[in-house]
Amino acid sequence: MSLRGFRTIGLTAAAVTLSLAACGPGKQSTGSQAGTTAVYPAGFDAQTAAHDLKGISPAAQPQYCCWTQRRNHLNVQFPKDARFVSFVIDVPSDAYRGRSQGITVAFPAAAAQHQALNVGHQEVRFEIPASVRGRKELVDVTLDDAFVPAKIGLNHDTTEYGVLLRSIAFSP
Repeated sequence: MSLRGFRTIGLTAAAVTLSLAACGPGKQSTGSQAGTTAVYPAGFDAQTAAHDLKGISPAAQPQYCCWTQRRNHLNVQFPKDARFVSFVIDVPSDAYRGRSQGITVAFPAAAAQHQALNVGHQEVRFEIPASVRGRKELVDVTLDDAFVPAKIGLNHDTTEYGVLLRSIAFSP
């Protein structure tokens, strides 16, 4: 996965060069501007996502969904029978240029879980603590690293970006 074209057409359009196989809209809702639609990672309800997802940027179209920051706070409704939560993520190679990336998920009253991430498209899975199942809880999702396009010579954007979060899913 690469961010080719990032320099000339900007961050949002650069996401088109990424693998888009798992990206899809959550339930869509009208965005803050009249006539716009906000797209959130699949698995999140856009009706509540603006309140429930801190650090996740919605997109106007599914293929641009959805940049994270380094630190993210997700208010998640965990199904009662779910033992695992999976995140489908894209890690851009040009942005990290040989630097490692990882993700840590911290559930309430439980030890944080960490996994290394590879460049490219992948799914990472974390065990949901029994105390969280069937409840809506705040989960902290922190990345080991983030990038600022202006600092690595991609363009003049000074926003901090982490990875593209494509979807969230639960399994027994």
